Amino acid sequence: MYSRVLYPGEIDPPTTIMVSGSLYSAQVSQAAGALAEGVRSRGYSCTVCCPGVSRTFSRADQQGNYEDFDTTFDVTIVDMGQYLGGTGFRQGGLPDLAFDRCVFFTPVAEPAIAFSEPMDFELEQRRSVSVRLQANLGINTHLAAPSLLRQAGSQQMLSASSNEVLYYLENGEPVPQSLVDERALFHGQMGSDRVPQLERTLW
Repeated sequence: MYSRVLYPGEIDPPTTIMVSGSLYSAQVSQAAGALAEGVRSRGYSCTVCCPGVSRTFSRADQQGNYEDFDTTFDVTIVDMGQYLGGTGFRQGGLPDLAFDRCVFFTPVAEPAIAFSEPMDFELEQRRSVSVRLQANLGINTHLAAPSLLRQAGSQQMLSASSNEVLYYLENGEPVPQSLVDERALFHGQMGSDRVPQLERTLW
């Protein structure tokens, strides 16, 4: 799946970033990979680490015992998977690493109107979540909207048209040339439409 690139804010290497959220671990892993891509696009070296045994969907470069991670990169992103409350995560307890910040994906960060015009109730919800996470984790936390993990537009259109292609193939019929041409156009746009016109940083 071709997701949007997630861009970091200011980075002061070396830095260690935890990625988690109230999302399933597959989405958290996708977020870690997308953030790593954004970090590398800024010219920094980066690695994604996953404590314990990572699943097949993991975007981690390193896994296993966090004490064995190679952290000689400008940025180390630690994929902790889904947050379970307290200091617990799908990938285990809070590791003893010097985290500089946590990027936490939660529906509370989704805008009712626009990112630039938060409602009073949204600000209060976000403040409550941030206070709870700060108390539980003791890490400077940035809330991020799950919608930032959406597929790129071209990938959405390719996915939508895949059922049509399968229908023709299953029935032994030729795929219409117009559909082939349309999918080729979407495929050709996969690189360019991953970069937002207005780049929004996570912090």
